[in-house]
Amino acid sequence: FSNIWIVALRKDLQFRRHAYFTVLIYSVSFVVTLVACFQLRSIWGLVIGRLAGALTRMIGSYIFALQRPRFGFNRSVARELMSYGRHIIVLNIIVYLTMQADDIFVGRVLGKKALGFYVMAYALANLPGTIISQVVSRITFPLFSKIREDHTQTELVFKSVVEIMALLALPLSGALLVGAPQIIHIAYGEKWLPALPAMCVLCIFGLTRAFSTTLVSFLQALGLPNKLAKFSALQLLFMAFIIYPLATSFGIVGVGLCITLANGFGLLMLLFETQRVADFPIRTWFRVQRTPFIGTLVAAATVLGFYQILPQESLVLRLLTLGFGGGLIYILCLTRDPTMANYLKSVAEFVGLRIPLTRGFKKN
Repeated sequence: FSNIWIVALRKDLQFRRHAYFTVLIYSVSFVVTLVACFQLRSIWGLVIGRLAGALTRMIGSYIFALQRPRFGFNRSVARELMSYGRHIIVLNIIVYLTMQADDIFVGRVLGKKALGFYVMAYALANLPGTIISQVVSRITFPLFSKIREDHTQTELVFKSVVEIMALLALPLSGALLVGAPQIIHIAYGEKWLPALPAMCVLCIFGLTRAFSTTLVSFLQALGLPNKLAKFSALQLLFMAFIIYPLATSFGIVGVGLCITLANGFGLLMLLFETQRVADFPIRTWFRVQRTPFIGTLVAAATVLGFYQILPQESLVLRLLTLGFGGGLIYILCLTRDPTMANYLKSVAEFVGLRIPLTRGFKKN
């Protein structure tokens, strides 16, 4: 019973108003859940909290949405929605199967213990892909939908989105890869260290997933869900062919390698399609990521060098070295590129800092 026009806030790029709406829902749900659980001391406190969140969503949708729904039927609109929507449904089904197939296979073939290690490794390694993809898809899809008729503007915005994705995803994945032993040891304990090799492989998967999300949002905004459904089906078939031999040979590491290769295959198909429809060459894709990639490599190598002189048992000190030392080196590397320095300066100004980031700084 929520107001369907709430989706128009994102469509019209009114993200601040939509953020207020979302924060209100989660705040009410959290407070009510906390109070109800404290008072009732039972599972019903969680139920009451979820109901309070749903009720807030319904009431808030009529407060924050700028229009009210009304009954009516437009045959041309319905035909257009059905034509576009059927591909979205097929795409979502295939994506769901792709995302769940590895868990099902590990549980059925390798056992429950292996599944526990795999799920933990997958969850940690996927943090960059999950966090960034959720934010990017919610912003870029309505943005590209709005400007897709202006090809020059679309190309410029898409290039900026790719640069920002590289700026964030590469160092996050690199940090997880380098700090994986310490993260697992501190967060879960030594008994979960057998998941370490799988997590290292899955960090590459998380990186490719973050980039794939950008391309999926872009192509979906251009009205190509049929192409995305075909690519997802091919990716699922590719994964089905290689998962058994890799899993039986290398265990959960093989399963992680399987979904990483399959996602890389899907990423290549998306890149070629983007090159075809948007005149965005693949070499440009890699060129705009050169500076973040080099910065990540330099930061990772430096941190690993410090690890050689730090005591093995100093887990917290190693993580601090990774976070502060690696982050500082990465930022210093970025300042050598005027475009990346522009992004850093924008972030610094946003938080109220005034730092000279590079020589010869030029505005885009």
